[in-house]
Amino acid sequence: MTVEACGIDYGTFIVSPRGQLAEQIRIGHEPIDAGQAAWSPNGKTLAFTSDTAGYNNIGLYDIASQRVSWLTNGDGEKQFPCWAPDGKRLAYVFNRGTVSWLAIQRPGEPPILSRKEMGVHYCPEFTPDGNKLLYLFDNPSRAN
Repeated sequence: MTVEACGIDYGTFIVSPRGQLAEQIRIGHEPIDAGQAAWSPNGKTLAFTSDTAGYNNIGLYDIASQRVSWLTNGDGEKQFPCWAPDGKRLAYVFNRGTVSWLAIQRPGEPPILSRKEMGVHYCPEFTPDGNKLLYLFDNPSRAN
């Protein structure tokens, strides 16, 4: 298997600590642009972002089958995926143009979008109990 990543594409690779050959996320035999990877709590699935469809969407890579399914689709950029500790939901940032929201989504269900106010949301992270979400926020009208 050839390890590839070209230009500004991202390649996401899985390699054992023993240094065996790296496994690259692929669809079929083709490597895909994949970045911002996050392990599921049980270690069986890797969430990642990819612009394979023209916009960044969140993909789910099943480690056992080496197959990709898509949590999200459509326009707008979806970034910074993170898993809830129970592994049943993912949080991510959804951007459409200059507007961003936090999204929480269960596979197979539509996302729940929220935001406190206009600004840039990024790097969401669930609390260890999964009951709250921490995120970074930037709003230029609130300068220090």
